[in-house]
Amino acid sequence: MLYNLLLRKLTVGLSWDKAKGKKAKSIDRKEIGKVKEISDDYIEIKKGIVDTDYFFVPKYFVEGYEEDDIIISLTEDEIKNNFFDKTNPSEDMLDDDNYKKRKELLKNKYPNFENVIPQYSAVGSENDQASLSKEEGVQLSWDKVMGKEVKSSDKKEIGKVKSVGQHFVEVEDGVISKKHYFIPKKYIHGYDGDTIYSSLENEQITQKYLRDAPPLDSELQEFEKGEDYELIPFMAKEPGIEIKTQRMADELKIPWEEIIHKHVRTTDNIDIGDVDKVGNEFIVVREGFANIHLYYIPKKHIIKYDGSSLWLNLSSTLASSKFERKNEPSPEEMEMLLNE
Repeated sequence: MLYNLLLRKLTVGLSWDKAKGKKAKSIDRKEIGKVKEISDDYIEIKKGIVDTDYFFVPKYFVEGYEEDDIIISLTEDEIKNNFFDKTNPSEDMLDDDNYKKRKELLKNKYPNFENVIPQYSAVGSENDQASLSKEEGVQLSWDKVMGKEVKSSDKKEIGKVKSVGQHFVEVEDGVISKKHYFIPKKYIHGYDGDTIYSSLENEQITQKYLRDAPPLDSELQEFEKGEDYELIPFMAKEPGIEIKTQRMADELKIPWEEIIHKHVRTTDNIDIGDVDKVGNEFIVVREGFANIHLYYIPKKHIIKYDGSSLWLNLSSTLASSKFERKNEPSPEEMEMLLNE
């Protein structure tokens, strides 16, 4: 079962020749142009008709495809500053050490990358995010966060970044009666191109980090100093559809009547089957035809619905080991699954 899923992961994708004519977008969701040509080392992106611009982006900066878009693992500014050229690509980037490392990482993750473009996943596992983004540069440096909106993990607006210290970020809220929050960098866990997100809830930030002046080093706990947080990882924007179940703290809006037969994907971007049934607190996922596998997944593990697939905060291995059942779970088993 797991072998078949892994094999499917290696073979499913969009062939490079079918990428021609598709829109190319940066990781911060800005349209760069359309894919014109593809060589062994580059994709050529054309923008405009009369006043035409060309961008020659090394192939392994492609992150994946998403419906009719090819996603580049760089921001719009990075693409325009490094790969704009009227006629020919620059070969210097192919010899860049960081690019070589990214190429090696992608080859290990997608052995068939030379032939097909993997499907883009905005919700990769933490290990994938850490190993790839550190080398790819798909992160936001602290000098670029000034003035950006900051939100808590429960989606409350905290304010805007005013300054960045060694261990904390100063967030200012208000115009006349201003509030200042000094949030440790370790609690800044991502940005979506527009907004910076904290891993703390609004109440936690208010109780612990609202103050009139920056904290002294002696006032900071060791765990608040943490390590040297140089970059903020990119994270996808939240989808525009919402749900709520009795067991879920966060809200997502999902049209349950529409998700029957939709694909279900895990954090390692494996399709474990299609939605067969929807219960009050579970979805039933069916995989296979002759040799059928059934998964009873608590709704609390759903983190995203993109219109074609439901995404889980589980790896394929964990989904198989914890939630695969031959028969419908008993009420006692369901209660146990919900509380795990």
